[in-house]
Amino acid sequence: MKQDARLEKLTENIFDYSLKVEEGECFLVWCCEGSQYLLKNLAVEAVKRGITLIYTLQEEYVIQAFLSTLPSNSDRAQAAVNLVIDGLENQLKQVDGIIIIRGKELRNPFEGVLPDNVILWQRGIGKLFAISINTKKWVVLDWPTQLQADKAGMTYNQFYDYVMRVSGIDYAALHKAALPLKELLDKTDKVQIFGRGTNLTFSKKGINTIIGTAENSYIDGEVYTAPVRESLEGYLTYNIATNYLGHDFEGVRFVFSKGKIVEASCEKGSVEMLNRILDTDDGARYIGEFALGINPEVTVPMNDIHYDEKINASFHLTPGQCYDTAPNGNTSSVHWDLVCLQTPEMGGGEIWCDGRLIRKNGKFVIPELEPLG
Repeated sequence: MKQDARLEKLTENIFDYSLKVEEGECFLVWCCEGSQYLLKNLAVEAVKRGITLIYTLQEEYVIQAFLSTLPSNSDRAQAAVNLVIDGLENQLKQVDGIIIIRGKELRNPFEGVLPDNVILWQRGIGKLFAISINTKKWVVLDWPTQLQADKAGMTYNQFYDYVMRVSGIDYAALHKAALPLKELLDKTDKVQIFGRGTNLTFSKKGINTIIGTAENSYIDGEVYTAPVRESLEGYLTYNIATNYLGHDFEGVRFVFSKGKIVEASCEKGSVEMLNRILDTDDGARYIGEFALGINPEVTVPMNDIHYDEKINASFHLTPGQCYDTAPNGNTSSVHWDLVCLQTPEMGGGEIWCDGRLIRKNGKFVIPELEPLG
């Protein structure tokens, strides 16, 4: 691969637009194989800005190999996981921020790992996730891989070009277009969502709304907040396939009472595993995030949450950890973004705010939101 001017622009955006780096700062770079061209650009620009980068290779196959050696004895497995997580936490606490460059190469990164040990690992990663998003400058991006290209139905070169294009859109303009949506949601108390297999009501009164336009993620394009923790009532069916901890699910359906997921089922996948994930800790059966996808360039699901949650006709309600920037008090090592797409082809649907229809069949229907599509 030749040097790509788009990578140079992406690097500038990461440092200046997303992280807003300052001279003398130090950042961890958790990176993957294959991203060396981006890593070189980061190094060159870091020198210009007077910042330090500490590179650490974090590969799926290395983590899989480690986890597959863990014993069935829970105490011994927990001790081994703690050694790794504590080391990563120590690194994280000593820097100003983190750049995560993921390379998704494995269809099931937890193949051969005992389910209980997957949960142990997830709890540890959830702890690091909370530290990163709530106390550090951070940004995450997925380096294009053949696996992701296959999911998107593209050749690798086509997918690489797609990622560069979507990562390089005018996120500042998208942010400006999303300001009326933030204003509306900030004022909203009652939210109602209707659709195929969905009839859900909740309050979001008093909870902040955040515009996600590449401040922390490439790609990006969502407006997120959170429901009042105990306010969700009704039922919800997600129509986009999802993978979590190496397990595939389709047609996930939740029933809520006083905010808690009291019933969980799926059309495809293991209902037992679905409920084991939700039983990871006390907060995993409550919702920590409600978001609307608004990226105009992301239109087709590819069973990759980094992309699917940004589809501009979608919403997601996330079991688990909330964001400190949009807090509802829920804490969990789980943060599982599940997506529902409301285009007519996917069954349509409506979103109402305080008795006012704001989006129908994936399209915003009030004048101030129409620029979002």
